[in-house]
Amino acid sequence: MENDDLPFDELRAFASEVAWDAVLASVPPLPPRTPLPTTPMKVSSDQLDKLVGAYELSPWAHVDITREGDRLLARGPEQWNLYFPREQKAILIPISDNQFLIEAERSRISGNRGDRIFFEDNAGVVAGFVINPEGWPVSARRAE
Repeated sequence: MENDDLPFDELRAFASEVAWDAVLASVPPLPPRTPLPTTPMKVSSDQLDKLVGAYELSPWAHVDITREGDRLLARGPEQWNLYFPREQKAILIPISDNQFLIEAERSRISGNRGDRIFFEDNAGVVAGFVINPEGWPVSARRAE
């Protein structure tokens, strides 16, 4: 039965929400996160410079990590992304030399979820990063 009063985009959004609800209902709960420090700390300029670069979430989704003064900024993929706001730079707040909180106020999510990035450093070479290493990690590798 057709309903011309329901625009296709709304139908698509409803179908997506129902599918997402079904996925979430089938996934076991995450283990509790290990408490992390939330007090910002100073990270050396050399360490910040090592983290700057382009990272690939997938062949079609890139994250650019840049530096402005003594802070790192992340610009996410052009399409909407859960962790990085589109057409803005998210501030990365250092909680260790290789772990940063994603500033929740600039993200497109509500509330403070405590999302973080852990940069993978292999003998002084940063190979990539992992968003939220505990639970459902999202990995990115450093682009060539």
